[in-house]
Amino acid sequence: MRILLRKDRLEACGVGRPAIPAMRISLPFLLLTTHMAAGILLLLLTISPVVQKSFFRLCALLTAALIVVTMPVRYQPRFYDPRAFTVSCLCLGATLAYLLTLLKDHPKLERNFLLIASTSAIFLSGLDMSTLKRLTGFATSTILLYTSFFFSSLLLGSTMVAMLIGHWYVMDTSMSIAHLKKASTWFAVAVWLRLGLAGGALVYYWAQASYDRQAVVRLIDPLGEGIMLWFRVLIGLLGPLILTFFIARTVNLRATLSATGLFYVAVIFVLFGELLAKYLLTVSYIPV
Repeated sequence: MRILLRKDRLEACGVGRPAIPAMRISLPFLLLTTHMAAGILLLLLTISPVVQKSFFRLCALLTAALIVVTMPVRYQPRFYDPRAFTVSCLCLGATLAYLLTLLKDHPKLERNFLLIASTSAIFLSGLDMSTLKRLTGFATSTILLYTSFFFSSLLLGSTMVAMLIGHWYVMDTSMSIAHLKKASTWFAVAVWLRLGLAGGALVYYWAQASYDRQAVVRLIDPLGEGIMLWFRVLIGLLGPLILTFFIARTVNLRATLSATGLFYVAVIFVLFGELLAKYLLTVSYIPV
């Protein structure tokens, strides 16, 4: 079925053009912060509880802050979805409850609240997918889009968690290197998954109808929106991919400070790349 142009679909829905620039700023910001929060919560499930409690508290505080920051955006009339707002409140409540159990040292409750918070965050990403489709009018593949959101969360979360856990080796020099190895492995896996999905999405739409092929051509054209795509690929995908090899090398050498420094660079690359990916999603229907 022929997919309508974004402009035509918006006009058909009665949405005026003046609000589009604001949406292109707010919507990528909303998606980025939500995916990072979901990713951090997911990665915390993989970290051994023998790591100092202060690490988990910091991650919980960061996640709660990310969810709170999205609240004003979610409450705007254009973005408001009662289901998404309710789930975001649930996610925030579970995250704060997780933080309280960390302070009181209740291991079983900690795990339960972390599971609730991470599950609700992933579900929230699915609701945001519906918001994206409603606002843009794009008929993007649901499976492809949700997979993109999940891999984005995994990449953002693994990068941030690995960078933060690297700092704990300064405070606790006796901590096993296995924790940083696991975090760096998740980061490498997430980079490859994100890169594979971006390439797969371009190939998938290129193989579809002529309209989809034209959309791919417009997206990769460096004289148009394509300049943003190439920045996204070079900085947000190839940059982290190159860093995975250096990080793996430094971790194997037990150079934790060097690995943490590399993860700082990775965080900048990933944040910039994922923000561009979210922006491109508001001007095209291809998740890259």
